[in-house]
Amino acid sequence: MAEAPGPGSSSPDSPSPDSASPETGNLEAARALVDAFPALSLELRHVPRAMRAELTALTARWLAAGHPPAAVRAHILRCLPDDGTPVRRPGGFLRHLLGDVPPLALTVPTVPAVADRDPGPRLSPRLSGARECAGDHIQPTLFRPAGDETHCPRCTAHAAPPATAPAQFATLGTPPLRPTPNAIR
Repeated sequence: MAEAPGPGSSSPDSPSPDSASPETGNLEAARALVDAFPALSLELRHVPRAMRAELTALTARWLAAGHPPAAVRAHILRCLPDDGTPVRRPGGFLRHLLGDVPPLALTVPTVPAVADRDPGPRLSPRLSGARECAGDHIQPTLFRPAGDETHCPRCTAHAAPPATAPAQFATLGTPPLRPTPNAIR
């Protein structure tokens, strides 16, 4: 009858603890990636410590499928809500995102040509028609241009030369035609 190897002995079939297997390498990289998730967004700061082992295993599945760490980060950032909706349970949110590992060919984003790229960050829908004023402001001022103007209405009004007063405003210094409540007493 053969004896089972004890906890202190190693069998020739099992790998030694010093040899690094691909799974161990994926777990190490996945652990480092999970530890870096809070740095991706403020929404992901409060992942419970008890979930880190589960998230590490899910992330290791992505890495074992051939996805680079940058693709995992990009997937998480792409799926974060961008309309200001708070993530109430970041651990569950990450578990949901990492649960299904897509095929490798579908996750590699194609890099658009330089002319097709947006010149800056994506604006919210309510700011889509706004433009930054080229005038002298303490902080950036946005306005909705009616045409091709580069200055906000306030800067345009300050820069315009004083015009002669139209006839309807010629009587601004005269008393009102109707008596005011103070004049009746």
